[in-house]
Amino acid sequence: MEMMGRVLNILGTVIILGIILISIPFLVPKIMGYHVYDVISGSMEPEYPKGCLVLVKPLEPAQVQEGDVITFQVSSASDAVTTHRVVGIDENKQIFRTKGDANSGQDAEPVAFQRLVGKVMFKIPLLGNYARFIRSTPGTVTGIFLFIIAILLWYLGSILTPGKPKRE
Repeated sequence: MEMMGRVLNILGTVIILGIILISIPFLVPKIMGYHVYDVISGSMEPEYPKGCLVLVKPLEPAQVQEGDVITFQVSSASDAVTTHRVVGIDENKQIFRTKGDANSGQDAEPVAFQRLVGKVMFKIPLLGNYARFIRSTPGTVTGIFLFIIAILLWYLGSILTPGKPKRE
């Protein structure tokens, strides 16, 4: 029984460590002040393919230059965002002209400075698909289920592993 207890303890530990390791690409950038988004369309291919994760650094509109890839709110009334390349800046009107690299023309609607989220600094291929799954209902349920299983394994392991005798 003691061996079974150790095995259950180790399994619980492995599951918890797996959850922690899987969380690192999402938590570390947030701690460092970046926004993390998954790319869900092919408008920025091939540089930012569908399914990759982008790390966006908040900055002031004055720091944006033509050619930068920025993330911005689709509208003032929405939290939805888009990531496109800046092809023009109008300081007087306080707008950016943007275009998806794979699109034939500029975006129809200019981006007001106040809708700027930030500049794309890094990309992580394929991790966007994983991020989208984690944020979905099945992904959240899976994560909670794995966490509960890990706690149960730890608990069963501690019951089946007798405590070491104390030395006096």
